Amino acid sequence: MMDADVKPVIDAAAAIVDAMKGGGKLLVFGNGGSASDAQHLASELVGRFERQRAGFAAIALTTDASVLTSVANDYGYEQVFARQVEALGRAGDVSMGITTSGASPNVLAAFEAARPRGVRTIALTGRDGGAAGRAADIHIEQLTYEARRMDHRGSVKYGRAAHTVEQCVDDGRIADIEGDEDSPISRGRLCPKGAATFQLVTGDHRLHHCLYRRPGGKEWEPIPLEKAMDLVAERVRDTRDRTWEQKDGKGKDVQRTLGIAHLGGATLDDEENYLLKKLYTALGIVQVENQARI
Repeated sequence: MMDADVKPVIDAAAAIVDAMKGGGKLLVFGNGGSASDAQHLASELVGRFERQRAGFAAIALTTDASVLTSVANDYGYEQVFARQVEALGRAGDVSMGITTSGASPNVLAAFEAARPRGVRTIALTGRDGGAAGRAADIHIEQLTYEARRMDHRGSVKYGRAAHTVEQCVDDGRIADIEGDEDSPISRGRLCPKGAATFQLVTGDHRLHHCLYRRPGGKEWEPIPLEKAMDLVAERVRDTRDRTWEQKDGKGKDVQRTLGIAHLGGATLDDEENYLLKKLYTALGIVQVENQARI
């Protein structure tokens, strides 16, 4: 997947996550192979995709033969999804229409029915998205119109959306972190550093307090880690402001502070030291000594 078309997938996943956190649901639909895709996506969310967790509310509007045939008979095939959106959609829900051409009349009609009900719309299409892409709040566009490729690539993208939803909707916290599944090195699996970073944030063994000795004090006292971080940030900002030099003694523009210095980094890798160097440079700290200083 190219970087340019990652954002709509992320936006779509975020919309579904927001809906489900608010007690809403996903309504998904399409015709032919897209109907199968809709059912596949719903099954991944109601059942499971990659890990054990509570079921998510998702309904494929392509499965009830009685509803489909009765609505088609009474109102016409163009209304088979719209009528179900009218009946089932509630404000805060999300509807996803999958259409290779971007011009399926019943998908367009469903989007029309969704809008006045406060149901957000997502279009997964081929080509340039056509009318469906323009009508949807979020448009996930494929790189090809050819149906067999559209179906395959569409499956990849809604699979990624399902993955993102599954990782994020778990009592409001991130449940896992993964890399680029297209990477020939990791295939999306956690590298040791990624696993360690993840565990630093979520591990049961993480310390939530540290010892603090006040200026002039003789005793150590435990304080919450969040408070300690606030104290560090406040003192860095105060020292930087007090020692800031806009110009040196010769009038040269230097924009720096000599009141803060950094030394060390033997236990850190070059990537971490690089990020530290970027942070210090942004703060105007020039006295930096670590592996990434050059």
